[in-house]
Amino acid sequence: MSAAPQQLSETTSQMFASMDHARSQTATTPTTGSSVSTLVAYTIAIPSTVALVISGYLAYATFTMSDVAGCGGGSIFDCGHVLHSKWSKAAGIPVSVFAFFTHAALIGSLFATISQGVGNLTRTLATYVVLVAAIAASLAALYFISLQVFVLKHLCSYCMAAHACGLIVGAMAVWKLPVSIGRKKALAAVSLAGIAVLASIQISSAEPPKFKIDTFIPVETEQSEDDGGTFESPGEASDDLFSAPSESDEADIFAAPLPDGASTGPKRNHSVKFPGQGLALLSMMSGQSFAFPSNALLVPATANAAQDQQSANGSSTTSGSSSKPKQKPPATSKNARLVPMNGGSIKLKSTDWPLIGSPDAKHIFIEMFDYTCEHCRATNAAIEVAKQKLGKDLAVVALPVPMNVACNPLIKTSMPAHAESCELSRLAIAVWRLAPEKFGDFHQWMFQGETAPSYDQALAKAGELVGSDDLNQELAKTVCSQYVERNVELYKRAGGGPIPKMVFKQTTIVGEFTSGDSLIDLIKQYTTE
Repeated sequence: MSAAPQQLSETTSQMFASMDHARSQTATTPTTGSSVSTLVAYTIAIPSTVALVISGYLAYATFTMSDVAGCGGGSIFDCGHVLHSKWSKAAGIPVSVFAFFTHAALIGSLFATISQGVGNLTRTLATYVVLVAAIAASLAALYFISLQVFVLKHLCSYCMAAHACGLIVGAMAVWKLPVSIGRKKALAAVSLAGIAVLASIQISSAEPPKFKIDTFIPVETEQSEDDGGTFESPGEASDDLFSAPSESDEADIFAAPLPDGASTGPKRNHSVKFPGQGLALLSMMSGQSFAFPSNALLVPATANAAQDQQSANGSSTTSGSSSKPKQKPPATSKNARLVPMNGGSIKLKSTDWPLIGSPDAKHIFIEMFDYTCEHCRATNAAIEVAKQKLGKDLAVVALPVPMNVACNPLIKTSMPAHAESCELSRLAIAVWRLAPEKFGDFHQWMFQGETAPSYDQALAKAGELVGSDDLNQELAKTVCSQYVERNVELYKRAGGGPIPKMVFKQTTIVGEFTSGDSLIDLIKQYTTE
């Protein structure tokens, strides 16, 4: 009889020992089918949702070729530089699209883990999906942050915000999800393999072009009866000129500036006349069509018949400082060329605008740029190669267009890199007006080095070339500011948006262009259209 109690005692001890062991295992190794706490789920879901929204916006900006708001042009933060690099896509698909669907899958699976009506198997699989997506987001964040810091040397603020969310999501998932350590390691290997495939595709991809080619095609538009605007077509299309500013009503086709000391910008009486034929902008690379203004041309409405005749004949008698006449190339019909843009609806007389090269060169096109623009600096190197190989057969109408809201109303936010772009543009125009033959040297000096010189450095260099006294007198006038205003107006008529722009009669090359040899082929093709 004594053996029975002893056996019962041993059985009870073994049962309690088994229960203690089970509790110990449960404490150290969570059951895969266990529910995720609501607090943990929302802690992971909130940063993942932020990353989802950011990724969706970046994908939208990429597909629509629109600018990313509030991030671009800085020496450090430049979303455009990052989002147009080879690292922004994999197999032709923006990486923001992969990020968007990763976080979408994560959020959807996460809420499945806290739903009451979900079975253990479904909850387990959903937990695995959350963990794989979260670890992939954190590994992708480390990968792309490294690329921005060490390879691109520019940061995208939106991308960095999304990456920060990815790191938070990954850390919380690994720390809090009820999955055993062994299985977490296995799922992490799956995430790592996915990021490795993404990286290998990007590394093997060629550098994408940083430019697009836009072509202007005629479209039918309704004739406007409104005469209260700012432009008027002066006559037949073959004689239409986009007039440059001048210092006197009787000088040439330049419009008269305000007297010295008055506010900058010509306040002349103008009217609008829209012909029955306008233009549409067709992006050859995107395949999308964009509306474009009609071919109304900028000329002073107060110009009389004698001035129109002077414009047609190309006469010019502008004056410089009181002590030294301003040197300008003679605007005679023999050497003046009409440089067309917007399908020929706008024409610039080559001798009336900053020109590098001969006014009667075989090939002439218009360049719109900013001395503080990094992409313009790279494009200038390609233009220099073309000039060296084509020699006297190539000339460039060089129009500085500042990317600064202070003198360019089309710019919504000025980046720190463009802080002095207005002053540098006016300075370059002053050098051209005082000594056209030295403008090319000054222009090229401005593009030396990786960044633009400061205004003080550029002012000192300009003073060496044209003389400090004459330069100061020229800068004190309003005409240089008026040239900048006209350049901005031409930039607007060319569609605005990114620079540099190399503008031909029917075609505009927009963005960074780095191949000099390829540019030569395009110059020959587009200047014979």
